[in-house]
Amino acid sequence: MKREADIFGVITEAQKRGQGMALATVVSTHKSSPRKAGAKMVIFAGGATAGTVGGGVLEALVIREARKALAEGASRKVVYSLDPENPDNITMCCGGEMEIFIDVLKHEAPLIIFGGGHVGEKIAHLAEAIGMPYSIVDDRAEYAKRLGRKPAI
Repeated sequence: MKREADIFGVITEAQKRGQGMALATVVSTHKSSPRKAGAKMVIFAGGATAGTVGGGVLEALVIREARKALAEGASRKVVYSLDPENPDNITMCCGGEMEIFIDVLKHEAPLIIFGGGHVGEKIAHLAEAIGMPYSIVDDRAEYAKRLGRKPAI
């Protein structure tokens, strides 16, 4: 797990790799809770995480919900009771309630370069330099091949 300060770096790197993920953010709390509004955690389809929204049972439930959201491709809001007096309690005894938004972040759409000539080549090199995925659309296979990408015709 990475420190919370690194969350946006984790998201950026995953997007460069074309990897989808979910971002869980505590949007509100009521009474006592392990984390406050604004706490964030990134969850990948395989269950790996960066950051934290509270740990323990709560975090396990958020990870499970985020993996479902990723599979469905739909963001959602979830509410967890941490109050032992509440019948919907998730077996935590903090005494409060947490509302968490799980935002599905699909992988970054690749850059589509129309034409693999001298201008397209420069754009492709720039995309490589910043780690942006790209595709070349050109009816001349040799132009796309020389840029190291499969041509889209």
